[in-house]
Amino acid sequence: MADKGRKLQPVVWAGVSFLVLAAVLIPIARHLQSSSISALGYETAFDGVMFLAGGLLSVRLERSRVHAFSCYLREGVELAALGSIVFFAIGGLAQPSDGTSWIPAAIGVGSAIVAFALARFWHPRIEAHGGHDGFDWHVVIDAVLAITVAVASVLAWLTGDGRFNFWGALVGAAVALVLSIKPSTKIVGRTWHRASNHPRRFQDHHY
Repeated sequence: MADKGRKLQPVVWAGVSFLVLAAVLIPIARHLQSSSISALGYETAFDGVMFLAGGLLSVRLERSRVHAFSCYLREGVELAALGSIVFFAIGGLAQPSDGTSWIPAAIGVGSAIVAFALARFWHPRIEAHGGHDGFDWHVVIDAVLAITVAVASVLAWLTGDGRFNFWGALVGAAVALVLSIKPSTKIVGRTWHRASNHPRRFQDHHY
């Protein structure tokens, strides 16, 4: 039962975080069919910066006894980034963006690459005081979301249609959900292989 509860923790935390974000952002989304939707393209820049914040957290709390807080905060930050683009895109369904450009796309892609590099380098090197260490699968999710958002933004810019951001966010959310529920898929299976070989260093936690 304890193992099952631990495996469900990321799903529960993700659900709670998303509900909180929805409660805050849905009222805002109701007003997105105004002229402000022209700024939809800049969501990519925002998301890239948020991913960068998530990567920096891996560095800031290295060897920290409260590294669990870093994990949850990263998930919250990244969910905020993904949630924001979803709710902004709700308005874009009715009124496509006419303000997309390559500048926010470049900022988003650049920030996401830096975030990926930071998380990939530091996260596996965290010395676990509380049973946390090396979650390569979490970095895979970061990369999936960053790439999805970047591609969607480029398509939105090329076509002038902000709905690409909406569908990109849905695809990214679906893939992230699958990876969160079943992180032992072939994509990241080597993490658990290393965990079985190095039980003192790697812990089978699903954060």
